[in-house]
Amino acid sequence: MYSWDILPAVVLKESAQISEAFIDLGIKDFRSAAEWVNRLPYGRNVAPADALAVIRERRGTCSTKHTLLRRLALEQDLSVGLRLGIYAMTGRNTPGAGGVLAKYGLRSIPEAHCFLSYDGRRVDVTRATEGKPQRPSIRFVYEEDISPDQIGSYKNELHRRFLRRWLVRHRRSAAYALEEIWAIREECIAALAQPGPKVVRGVGLDFQTRCAHYHGPTDIIAIKMKCCGEYYACKDCHDAFAGHPIDVWREAEWDEKAVLCGACQSEMTIREYLESDHRCGVCQAQFNPKCKNHYHYYFAIERD
Repeated sequence: MYSWDILPAVVLKESAQISEAFIDLGIKDFRSAAEWVNRLPYGRNVAPADALAVIRERRGTCSTKHTLLRRLALEQDLSVGLRLGIYAMTGRNTPGAGGVLAKYGLRSIPEAHCFLSYDGRRVDVTRATEGKPQRPSIRFVYEEDISPDQIGSYKNELHRRFLRRWLVRHRRSAAYALEEIWAIREECIAALAQPGPKVVRGVGLDFQTRCAHYHGPTDIIAIKMKCCGEYYACKDCHDAFAGHPIDVWREAEWDEKAVLCGACQSEMTIREYLESDHRCGVCQAQFNPKCKNHYHYYFAIERD
């Protein structure tokens, strides 16, 4: 998916309620409005039926944020549509959900997601990607155009219909009832509202924390440095930015969460990482086994 930065920078004209609310915020064009919405935290709205809920409460979900922008587009006569899709939610494509799914022995569950459409492209302003498609991509098994009024009961019923089919198709009905799966899904959504992805520093970072120094397919971990408490993609990135030597983690400190999986944004303790067999315990993404040769730079451990 793409993010807010491909949307048109059309100057907002005073027309109706949504447009005037954005203009009152000092926002002058549609793209800037989308950027402003993008920067708001994820969180369910107290009054989602209120057209201005996202602006008033300074938070929103995929449904309320994209609906707000669709309503703004309608007022401004812009061809920016609102779409509803169903996809398999995993820890890799939905950071925060992986731990919940793993707890219940699930690799994925169907999830409903609202987004925008513009110039033949999907646009998701709830994600941080700018200027290029979002990766890993969400693969929708179903999509349709919807109106702003359909983000409530219509969306929920469509979602439940897909969940019922999924339970039958995967023969999980004996293990979970529909309401149990719905409760697990709600727990995943609650996890999304927790503090966002950790900030990782580095040279030439990509979306999974690969850097200019180590950028192979499995170079997807970041280390929280003991010396400064900040995540870096590697020791060379730390050298480039920090201005001080690396201080290694002593064994007595290995229960500290100081390793980040770039694939799903899950944090693990140093001990969990060292005992992980080079694979994330949440999303099962593979880590580079050759990183073992560099453990001594970060952890008080003898070289083989």
